[in-house]
Amino acid sequence: MSLVSELEKLEQLHQSGSLSQHEFAIAKRKLLNDDSHDQQVADSQVVKIQNDIEELDRSWQIDRENYMVAGKYGHRHIPNKTTSVISGIGVTGFGIFWTIMAGSMSSAAPGPAQFFPLFGVMFVIFGAVISYKAYQKAEGYEQAEATYQKKREELLARKANR
Repeated sequence: MSLVSELEKLEQLHQSGSLSQHEFAIAKRKLLNDDSHDQQVADSQVVKIQNDIEELDRSWQIDRENYMVAGKYGHRHIPNKTTSVISGIGVTGFGIFWTIMAGSMSSAAPGPAQFFPLFGVMFVIFGAVISYKAYQKAEGYEQAEATYQKKREELLARKANR
């Protein structure tokens, strides 16, 4: 039954003489206090959900910082799978080019030049490892962000249902 219909019922009982003025006042106060208590409980649940959302957002900001990578001048940015692959191909390609060029030069000039192809091989290995690690970090970031977004949407849906 709604609050209005309950109040009308109390009023009818009072006017018919079934409830005294004092009894009517007590019943009315009790009815109104029960409703306000329910509202307070609902409000406190909304506040709790808002606090949960804020806590989740703060936690995500901290986690997000752990996934960020530093650029050439210290600028931090979100890792990207495509950039990881392209930079890996670039460094590895340079290593292959260096190895081919140094290999052709080292056969013509013996001595320290024979170690130049080794630098190219090191570039190839370095490029592949760095690219792989950056790709993993970008993938981990995407998964963490998807988890965060899902939890946030669930909390917002709970808040909307209150």
